[in-house]
Amino acid sequence: MNEAHFHLLVNHLPIMGSLFGLIVLALGFALRSSVVRRVGLFLLILGGLTAMPANFSGEGAEEVVESLPGADHKLIHEHEESAEVALIVSVIVALISMVGLFAEWKGKKWAIYVSTTVLLLSAGNFYLLRKVGTTGGEIRHSEIRKDFVASPEHEHEEEHEHEDGEHDDD
Repeated sequence: MNEAHFHLLVNHLPIMGSLFGLIVLALGFALRSSVVRRVGLFLLILGGLTAMPANFSGEGAEEVVESLPGADHKLIHEHEESAEVALIVSVIVALISMVGLFAEWKGKKWAIYVSTTVLLLSAGNFYLLRKVGTTGGEIRHSEIRKDFVASPEHEHEEEHEHEDGEHDDD
């Protein structure tokens, strides 16, 4: 397993951890449940922790990908810059989530304020992480880039495949 493969294995963890943590934390507020809020905070802590190996493995992945044909250094740089900001925010969210988890667990009166702050920060953090994921995907998947246009040949091939009852399972 090379560094690019490892990066691909771990890079979805902070994004999904942030999303699930945000959803569960919001659900904890909706249900007025400290237990559910604690689970959400715990998921956000895990999301912040997994952002570190995802970010740190990116440098090695960059070395592998830069040598591939069609590597776009501008896209790689944009992904790297986005990832650095998201890492900082993810760690901040994780640290504040630790304080919130402790406060919720101990039943502190101020716990709700910390959890509310985490909820707001984690929504912004998910937006940043989504951008990191999208810019990372654009490096090797031109079909998700904003300027992508399917070739007329490809569209014509798809029409014939569907007429014959064949489907592309990729």
